Amino acid sequence: MKKYSAKNDLKEWVARYTEDLYYRASYKISDNDLAKDLVQETFLAAAEKITTFKGESSPKTWLFSILNHKIIDYYRKKGNQPLQAEPETFSKFFDHDEGWRIEKRPQDWHEEESNLLDNEKFQDVLKECLDALPSQWNTCVKLKYLVHLRKRQFFSGVIKNVKNKACEELAARSLLT
Repeated sequence: MKKYSAKNDLKEWVARYTEDLYYRASYKISDNDLAKDLVQETFLAAAEKITTFKGESSPKTWLFSILNHKIIDYYRKKGNQPLQAEPETFSKFFDHDEGWRIEKRPQDWHEEESNLLDNEKFQDVLKECLDALPSQWNTCVKLKYLVHLRKRQFFSGVIKNVKNKACEELAARSLLT
């Protein structure tokens, strides 16, 4: 079994994997500066734990695992912040009967591709929609559908402190599927 060193191996890993880690983080977070910070935190954590890395997986897999935990921690902390949505946020999309405004109603997405997340136009529309959500709703949706947290972990880690009907409904629905 190879013994990994913080000085030599980590230097090589930074050169080799920084770009891949950054792209993954920026995709999951949608904030380039925060993505850079999470990649730095990933390498700092790897430097602290490199002597425990046994090489049972590739260094890239290990680093991505650390990054994914950093992303989950970020969303968990963000999810514990109180929701402060302005009333006009809802009035943009819903009428006084809590139904969709006709012009803001979601449209059918006609797509032949098997994976819409690979479609750049779809990603642009998805990002625009996510950015239009209140911060904590944005977090709930990203955690559920983009980070792929297990249902029980999602429900207990994020939703328990949210006093919000929509997030509670999302959590309840996610447990049913």
